[in-house]
Amino acid sequence: MPSAHAHPKPGAHADVRISVQPDGVHMDCLMNLLFVDQLVRSTRAARDRIEPAEADSLSGSMAEYFGGAREGAMTALFDRPNRLLIDRVEVAPRIESIRVIEPEPETRPGFVPNPALLIPQVHVRIHYPSKSRPGSISLQWGTFPRDFVRLEGDVAPFSDVEAILTAGPSFELIRLTRTEPEYTWHAPQAAPDRLAAVPPPPDPAGRGAAILPATVGLLAIAIGLGVRPARPVARLAGRFAVMTGAVAVAWAAWTATLRPAGDLSLDDAQALAIFRPLHENIYRAFDFTRDTEVFDALARSVDGPILSNLHEQIYRSLVMQEEGGAVSRVRSLDMIEARVLHDAPPDRVRIDATWTVDGVVYHWGHSHERRNEHRATFALAPRPQGWRIVEASMTAQRRIPTADQAAISPAAAAATPPDPAGSPPGPPARSTPWKPDK
Repeated sequence: MPSAHAHPKPGAHADVRISVQPDGVHMDCLMNLLFVDQLVRSTRAARDRIEPAEADSLSGSMAEYFGGAREGAMTALFDRPNRLLIDRVEVAPRIESIRVIEPEPETRPGFVPNPALLIPQVHVRIHYPSKSRPGSISLQWGTFPRDFVRLEGDVAPFSDVEAILTAGPSFELIRLTRTEPEYTWHAPQAAPDRLAAVPPPPDPAGRGAAILPATVGLLAIAIGLGVRPARPVARLAGRFAVMTGAVAVAWAAWTATLRPAGDLSLDDAQALAIFRPLHENIYRAFDFTRDTEVFDALARSVDGPILSNLHEQIYRSLVMQEEGGAVSRVRSLDMIEARVLHDAPPDRVRIDATWTVDGVVYHWGHSHERRNEHRATFALAPRPQGWRIVEASMTAQRRIPTADQAAISPAAAAATPPDPAGSPPGPPARSTPWKPDK
């Protein structure tokens, strides 16, 4: 969901997020007033502020723009409304909420003095329902406001509309323009499994080798007991089958006790081959967009008792507090070192690992990157569904500047917002003039 505290972008701008779900298409649209004022007519007393008494009128106008019905005889639109088609059929929207956001100009670094017209103040959430998961969607953006901040000469250029579309684990950046106002998405023919394959657990206590002889032995006993003792030869064959089966079953039982239950007997290479995809899948789970999907994906790598705790740890590590709490998407995961610790009980494997995570968050027409280094100790154990991480203890973590961040000047670095562990940044210096990003 777009954050109300994301950096504003100069000019008329909207931050659009589109999510394809089993029940249809969900859209979040966060707009500044310079954008809103060119979509719909909505009378208000102040040019750069929406008073509480004016919110209802604005909500009715915005609902019409996103495809809802008119509230009166006259349209509130300046141009065309948006349209969304699911499987080639236009769908009427359900407006879930239209919220006016109270701006805090002093908290917007780099925009001082910060025109309130450029700060996000209107947040619209829309649901385009469908009885089944959409096979295709087509978004047709209706009106493209002019960007008067970038006025050069007598005519202001039209603003583009930037959007992010997520469908399960897929993620696409979209740019809609006045010359190309439509975007069409098609569902893949077969959704590939986004999670890495994990080797199966070893045969518990080595009993796999006993399955075949035990089965053959039981079958031989059944045949022997089923032979009719009408003839001496038949009686002899039946007794032989019973004796052979009994020996096979006894041998299978003895074989199953050769190795103590719970003894995994893995070498270091086998243990690391299990750990690496499990660890990778923890982060791949956050490629999904809905909480239920994230938890389902995590449950394929993490044992139930620590599932919520590990979800919270990873989520906090991906949150970019200086970007208003936006969650970054993992772009790369690099394992620096992973070694097996030989102090684990026989029924599990312990790993000490150090890795880096590169994340990027997109909002308001630009992106921010972050690189973090983490170190933790993990314990793995086999479960009926396969290998799972059963313990996770974070021992160290630090933020690593990217190449671009490391190249900034000391003066600029001093103004860079601190790591989430530190205090939030204060208001920018008033001596810094705001300039349009031309």
